[in-house]
Amino acid sequence: MLAYFGSSSRRLNELISCLKLSSEKDPLNGASHDSGWGYVLIKKDSISYYRSGKPIFKETIPVFLDDEDMIAIFHARKATTGLVGSQFSHPYMETNESGTHFFAHNGTINKRRLAQKMGIEDQGFVDSELAFKYLINTGDIETLKDYTETALNLFYVKIDRYTQEAELRYLNYVAPHHDRPYYHLYIDTSDGIAVYSSSLAYLCKDLSRERVGKGFNSIGKIKVNNSEREIAV
Repeated sequence: MLAYFGSSSRRLNELISCLKLSSEKDPLNGASHDSGWGYVLIKKDSISYYRSGKPIFKETIPVFLDDEDMIAIFHARKATTGLVGSQFSHPYMETNESGTHFFAHNGTINKRRLAQKMGIEDQGFVDSELAFKYLINTGDIETLKDYTETALNLFYVKIDRYTQEAELRYLNYVAPHHDRPYYHLYIDTSDGIAVYSSSLAYLCKDLSRERVGKGFNSIGKIKVNNSEREIAV
């Protein structure tokens, strides 16, 4: 998966190409991330959102880019267990009283235990969906770590309902007994800010292998245009 904050269509296209290559054959384990994919692309006057059940490397990516301020999240899924299909591809989207939210996640969370804490049934959900719902309802990222079995690597965007600011954040948390390069996130600050999984870092040689910092950190914000209209009587 990857997240980008900046204004370079060239740079984002390079990152997308790298994601496609690494999804077809992961350079760290040789596996294919073929369980669907999706993206959200946020600009000041548009939101593009797409999810597919097909492998990313078998599709033409329907992204139209200009050199303007943007926030982007792209995710290619490798499902180890559970449901597969376009409705389960990342990023997920939710709205509530605070705004519009997008979320993409790599790693494994104990779905049953988390569902019990939330007071709901876990059937019909994947673990990432439940983690997203828990996060936007509680804002409690630390408790999610307690339910993490491998990694809690995530990208999160909130478009605030009142300020109309879209903020991109990331978290790279790895359970101690799974701390190896496969679960690391890296950051590159050339031509915008990109954060991406290790698969991209090890395949695309021009990308930095600088580890991201600890914590639930902000990458950047953009203002989303809006207006309000009254019903004519």
